[in-house]
Amino acid sequence: MDTDAIANILLNSQVALTPLLAQLSDSFSLSHRKKRASDELHSLDNVDTMYGTLMNKLEVTTEDGEKVAVDWINPFGLIAHA
Repeated sequence: MDTDAIANILLNSQVALTPLLAQLSDSFSLSHRKKRASDELHSLDNVDTMYGTLMNKLEVTTEDGEKVAVDWINPFGLIAHA
């Protein structure tokens, strides 16, 4: 096989695979990966342990007097779950 034939095969296969590769790269975009990571990270938020739920909301008062709910990890629940 000469180099021209090999070059033609490579070019033809690349052209045929381009739409497939583009579709794959789109499905694994940065925003998609961030969402999957966030979903995985928060998948254990509602786990019940003998010390209570792993994640809770804690109401905090800011310096302005505004009440804000923040996520709080129950340390004893985390240790028990680990």
